[in-house]
Amino acid sequence: VGPAIGFIIWLDMGWEGRLVGYFGGMVLLVPAILYVIFKSYGAQLCFKLKHFKDNMNYSLPLIPHRMGYEAMQSADRLMLVALVGTAVGGIYTVAMQFTFVITMFGQAVALAWQPWMYKQMHKNTAESRHKVILSVYALIGLLVLMAVAMVIILPIIIPWFLGPSFQDATVFLPWVFAAIVLREIFMKLTTFVLYAEKNWVLARLSMVLAGLNIVLNYLFIQQWGGIGAAMATGAVYSVGLLAMLVWVRKHHGLTFILKRASKNKTV
Repeated sequence: VGPAIGFIIWLDMGWEGRLVGYFGGMVLLVPAILYVIFKSYGAQLCFKLKHFKDNMNYSLPLIPHRMGYEAMQSADRLMLVALVGTAVGGIYTVAMQFTFVITMFGQAVALAWQPWMYKQMHKNTAESRHKVILSVYALIGLLVLMAVAMVIILPIIIPWFLGPSFQDATVFLPWVFAAIVLREIFMKLTTFVLYAEKNWVLARLSMVLAGLNIVLNYLFIQQWGGIGAAMATGAVYSVGLLAMLVWVRKHHGLTFILKRASKNKTV
């Protein structure tokens, strides 16, 4: 982020500065990360066909999963501009940009929560599984509280920070934050699929959701404009969330109700 800001602001490079800063940062960061891995864990460079096949089987399904996710991230704004116009699309995009707080929180929590969740699931006891369920509830509660706080605070901040011309962005705030909260909950539940190494489930689901997203955006935007775009996004992630709840219950025996899960159920 730092190099990108420097290139854009100080060198006046525009969008090219963002790309140069991003890739330049990666060029510097990747060797540093590799150094820490080799230094701290004594890793060695070697090639084993079995490990390569295992990695490919695990990683390849994540490509269509990521493609579907990125399509859902951009479809609402692109279709809004195409169907309604750049004015509404621009205001909607401004509102959506403020959801980065929820996104950053979700990503930061995932880095710490996912290894802990894997450890608890591996224990496969009633107590550990109950802890996982409670942790998901806690994450949902934090996400909802943050979203509500932002919806209350931002209408005060936006006119002061961006000017009165962006006041209309506040109309979209409850809808876009609801959609993003649903997205973050959905993404947390996909961790259970990753743990079970059933990544093709995510690939197929993401492709279906991406197609559904386009259809709903087309229908909802024509009916409700910018709010319809947020409604379509929220609806799609609600479908994905329900699908994940069903899958997790079937394959892990977790029902996400406040009672202890059966420790006899295994992955």
